[in-house]
Amino acid sequence: MVRPALLLGCLFALIVAPAVSWSQAPAGTAAQSKAGSAGADREDGRGGCVYITQLQGDHPLSDRAVIFRANVNDFYRLDFAQQCVELTYPQPKLIITPAGGMGMICHAIDIDVKVGQQGPDSFPVSCIPSAFYKLTPAEVAAVPKKNLP
Repeated sequence: MVRPALLLGCLFALIVAPAVSWSQAPAGTAAQSKAGSAGADREDGRGGCVYITQLQGDHPLSDRAVIFRANVNDFYRLDFAQQCVELTYPQPKLIITPAGGMGMICHAIDIDVKVGQQGPDSFPVSCIPSAFYKLTPAEVAAVPKKNLP
């Protein structure tokens, strides 16, 4: 038979204690800063988060970098750790999957990237992202118009 005091202690530990710890969490927790920085810029322009559903277009800059357009006027750059030769082929198809099931991209580790080609005998090849960041207006202006998505 379960003692009522023990049962009440377990209920307190399951219900009240987490609520108290959540309300006393420091203001700068990682989850709050990640959620609060969606779309925010850092002073050096390297920052900002974007939801994967907000990506509207992409254009490879080289075999190691891709530029994405998001929210009409925002541009993000994704750099790869190694050559991703498939990006140099005509009309490469980027397959972007959120890592861990989250739909927000703040860092390169937040996404898995594969590049596929058209045709029945083609298969997607994984490319390892190394950096993901929002471009400043000056950096966007330095990119030739033909390379913007």
